[in-house]
Amino acid sequence: MSDDGALENLKIDQQIDLRGVVCPMNFVQTKLQLESMESG
Repeated sequence: MSDDGALENLKIDQQIDLRGVVCPMNFVQTKLQLESMESG
């Protein structure tokens, strides 16, 4: 079951461009970015 209005309430605080980043560095960079963000 999906909430059709859920995406309308999202706010993009940060984004990360991982194009061209090879594994496992894409995982490491994503993990570091997520750790720096506040919950919610």
